[in-house]
Amino acid sequence: MLGVLLGLVAAAVNALFSFGMLFATDSCGTGASGGDARVCDGGVWAVVVALPWVGLFGGVTAAVVVGVTLVRQGRSPWPGLLVGLGLYVVLLVTSLVTVFG
Repeated sequence: MLGVLLGLVAAAVNALFSFGMLFATDSCGTGASGGDARVCDGGVWAVVVALPWVGLFGGVTAAVVVGVTLVRQGRSPWPGLLVGLGLYVVLLVTSLVTVFG
């Protein structure tokens, strides 16, 4: 249940981030101070938008794989949740640093 709740929260965060990224290129090509930002490149923009979603799906997959592996070894599956959460956070922070950093 906790994994589902964390997944829904991550999906909401990703949706808000993706919505914000719609406006990230507003100053590109206008001569404004932000017009030379890395996000002005279409390829970089696409990767930045995709990274949180890749992190979400990759994190869920990693959590399930690690959790199932641990259960088969007779251990608790909870560390799998931490692995998935860690992967998601790393890719989300990478996107944020690319945009704002």
